[in-house]
Amino acid sequence: MKTYLNVQSGKWKNKKILAPEPIRGNSNFTPAKVKEAIFSIIESQLLKSGEERDRFVFVDLFAGSGQMGFEAYSRGFANCILVELDKSRFQSLVLNAKNLDSSHTLNLHNKDGFRYADKIQTSEEQKLIFFLDPPYTYWKDPEKMQNLVRKLISTYKPSPLVLIQSDINPNWTEFEPRNFGNNWVLTYGRLK
Repeated sequence: MKTYLNVQSGKWKNKKILAPEPIRGNSNFTPAKVKEAIFSIIESQLLKSGEERDRFVFVDLFAGSGQMGFEAYSRGFANCILVELDKSRFQSLVLNAKNLDSSHTLNLHNKDGFRYADKIQTSEEQKLIFFLDPPYTYWKDPEKMQNLVRKLISTYKPSPLVLIQSDINPNWTEFEPRNFGNNWVLTYGRLK
């Protein structure tokens, strides 16, 4: 049975995204209330920054179905980079991008998010927003995730806004945690 996810807002509002097949029984999709909370955080940061949306690049290093990147594009982020390692999920991601809007090409990469994290090319005027939602099995070693975040913060200047979805709160002092039932959203940085 096929599962579909909805784009919640923007030009693609209510369009369907086909969810890829679960890997080893794990689907790990961002629930609608968590997705809305993440974009509320981003919108609030954008308002405070006073900068135009086209100055920012939305990057999802563990894109899965692509729902977060498609949501970002639908809400006006013209530059979205979606990275997915699993080949079958990546094929589903490409298919979803074509089905949503075949006239637009999003930046899709079939790569390992950990290895690709410090290779993103942007112009000097662009600032980065990272969304990280790796498989929850990665949280068995929270230090690996913390090292990835440190790499992002040290590689990109000004420091990016980093939003992480997790099933645990790792209690990192530099992050602001918010709880949504079985999910946590961890936020680092400000859009300046």
